[in-house]
Amino acid sequence: MIAQMILARSVDNFLTYISELLILIYRAKPQMLRASDQKIAWDEVLGYDAMEELVAALIDRRVNALTYKGLKDLAKDLEQHIGLFSAEEDLAKGAEIVEQRNLIVRNRGIINNIVSRVSAYSDRVGQQLMLSVNEVMTKTLFLRLSALDIDRRASEKFSLARNRIPTEEARRTILGGWV
Repeated sequence: MIAQMILARSVDNFLTYISELLILIYRAKPQMLRASDQKIAWDEVLGYDAMEELVAALIDRRVNALTYKGLKDLAKDLEQHIGLFSAEEDLAKGAEIVEQRNLIVRNRGIINNIVSRVSAYSDRVGQQLMLSVNEVMTKTLFLRLSALDIDRRASEKFSLARNRIPTEEARRTILGGWV
């Protein structure tokens, strides 16, 4: 149960990071909102006193809509702006980790038919998701390294301010010694 809690919390932190990054990106490049199919009524537009307020509301709406998608759908939606993962196999691994988190928080860790998106579980429906501490630490490390990679690429592409990790020692501290 503790391993499940650690994994769920790690995924939550990763997804929160993605949401916060998207807000920064859309604030830096609000014209990216044009690519969405988002519609807004005139009465809502006229309810804002300033364009900045309207743009902030549209950004929040867009990010909220994106965060309810699965990781693969989110990555596909953002592909033209920034690839969430550098490799297709990393996207698949990230999606599987998110699906494991979803099982933990939505179904008490019991594998169900909904998880058919992750074929590794298709023959284990009804069983408890069992995770070793080592497996959870490996998945947590993967999410941390993915976040660092996404952060580097997003900050370069969108000219976002970034707190640099000054030394290898600091990097190891941040990553909890898992490198």
